[in-house]
Amino acid sequence: MTVRAGDRRSSDGWPSRLAATRWGGAPALVWLVSGAVAVAAVAIYLFAYPFHDIQPAGFDVHAYEWQAKAVGHGSLSVVGARPGLPVMAALLGSVVHVDVAGQIVVLMPMLGLVLALAVAAGLRVAFRLSAWALPVVVALMALYPGTARVVHGYQASLLFMVIATAGVAVLVLAEGRTGRLLAAGALFTAACLTHVVLFAIFAAIAGLYVLLSVPAFLRERRDGTPVLATDAGAAAATVLSGGVLGAAAIYGWLAVRPGSTINTSNVVNVLQQRTLQEVRRIRPYLIGPLAVVGGLFLRHERPAAGPPRVQRAARAMARFGAAWLAVTVAGTVAGLIRESVPGHRFLLFSPPLPALAGLGVAGLGALILRWRSAVRIVAAVAVVVVLTVLVAAGGVSYFYNRTYPRTDPVYGQLRAAGVYLERYGDGLPVVFVLDRRGAVAVTSVKFRSYVIKGEMPADVVARTLIYPGKLEDLEAGRPTILPETASWERSFNTASRQAWAQIEPALREGAIVMIAQRFAADPFRAAIARDPSRRIAPGLYLVRGPLHALGVLPPAPRFGIVPGALSAAAMFLLLALVGFGAARTALAGAEPTVLDLVALSPAVGAGLAVLAGFLVAAAGGDPRGPLGLVVMLGLSVGSATLARSGRRVAPTPERPARSPAAPGRVA
Repeated sequence: MTVRAGDRRSSDGWPSRLAATRWGGAPALVWLVSGAVAVAAVAIYLFAYPFHDIQPAGFDVHAYEWQAKAVGHGSLSVVGARPGLPVMAALLGSVVHVDVAGQIVVLMPMLGLVLALAVAAGLRVAFRLSAWALPVVVALMALYPGTARVVHGYQASLLFMVIATAGVAVLVLAEGRTGRLLAAGALFTAACLTHVVLFAIFAAIAGLYVLLSVPAFLRERRDGTPVLATDAGAAAATVLSGGVLGAAAIYGWLAVRPGSTINTSNVVNVLQQRTLQEVRRIRPYLIGPLAVVGGLFLRHERPAAGPPRVQRAARAMARFGAAWLAVTVAGTVAGLIRESVPGHRFLLFSPPLPALAGLGVAGLGALILRWRSAVRIVAAVAVVVVLTVLVAAGGVSYFYNRTYPRTDPVYGQLRAAGVYLERYGDGLPVVFVLDRRGAVAVTSVKFRSYVIKGEMPADVVARTLIYPGKLEDLEAGRPTILPETASWERSFNTASRQAWAQIEPALREGAIVMIAQRFAADPFRAAIARDPSRRIAPGLYLVRGPLHALGVLPPAPRFGIVPGALSAAAMFLLLALVGFGAARTALAGAEPTVLDLVALSPAVGAGLAVLAGFLVAAAGGDPRGPLGLVVMLGLSVGSATLARSGRRVAPTPERPARSPAAPGRVA
């Protein structure tokens, strides 16, 4: 049908015009649906929190809160072997000025969205899929139970997957170009800085990918292809160099002890149970069939003709996904069989599984739309929505059940301690007494130490120490050592001796010693009975230090959902701005649409922000201060320059012929 100018008949009204409009190479309606999905996904996570008071809830989130506070206030080595998330948060904080606790909370759902967008964009470009596959994969990926789990409890793992996924997308589309391989190597370095343990698993995945690429490598070498232009050579060079540089930065430059990288002794007895819980949560009876359908959909949609580089990118992405899934299955099965293997981490660290499930949902929708009609469109939308809800239900319910208002009195007690240390601490170390009995003592001390440090002012965090044990032992100048009749007692004694190695010299320096009643009830009661005058605030006792009553504290600042959503949007836009130029340059040969670049740019920007923030902090600067603002400005200007000088993005990329062709295929 030909549309004539001025024709205003209902059949040629705004719905038809909108359906025919393309923005940056992708249908305008896909842009609108993708935007709606993105907003809805982040909103679902944010509305789990009290409307006027977003605060950290969970285990590891408190650790990343104090680590983000500590960046720029002393040696970066204090944050340990995973500096990526803290330095990126600090760098973003130079522009988005919000409380660190609130920033870390809203950053996580935003990164969950960034991961979903990066996975969807990488698949769409590599396999030349319909643009409509992108919002479907994003919806399922962002709300997948594994994603909800890492958003809530494995924040560094989430950022690692974001950056590694971007690196894989750049790698398989690099076509042997030196600049693009350097970009992939830089992203893998940032991934290693973010989570060095997961990078070791990722290196195993890359190694399997190299093995699967050996036949293609031999053929290409016989044809005279340079080593770095082969899939195997490019992967080996970029992943290996990223790992070496990242490990050198952590263990060389920061001088982090390798022995402190990982410690599962306090949770080894529950690893098998956690693996079983995660397997049940993802609903394998639903995810499994959808993933199979997604694999068949990819096989049907793969380019069967067209330039060799198009077919090569699709094959490379398929091999990398297969390698990732193989390691995931092996690690998960091992975790179900053996108590000492953290199989749940393999399962959670697996973007290809929800990606295939998302493609399965998209494939079912496309199957319904083989012949278009209004009824079929409604049916396809209904199927996509219902399946996405069924997949997401387990993860969303888990997230809501573990996100709760902060009513524990310990936060008020620790806030009073922070006020005291700001007023009267005089730069001295501070020691908090923790007293917990029984087999939960080791994990409880670890969690409570995170909470204490997370509630301290930024300049106090690095000099905050935790004494696990009895007050009388501390006053006698010794660690608390338990009789080693059980494994947990041995673990506790190890932790106690390690803590004492730091506390003993701090006490010689005149360290302040405090007790928060909620975390050490028995020592608090004993101290109050001995000298009630040193109770300086409700639930807070000063064992040692200048005696000053705090009086009435000023009201605690509140950070609600509206400013939280605005902060998350601002950080998303910053990462997209920083990463757009590099993404456009790296994917120039793959003919991406602007929508693809917008989807991949925040993940690339996250990697660049990790590298820049690390360099600033490791050199002794403060990424959250004026220097960080200058660095963000420089990254943004550099990104804009790359975007302007890069190859023009093709507005309407040609989709290679498929085999067999399906009638009525959706564009």
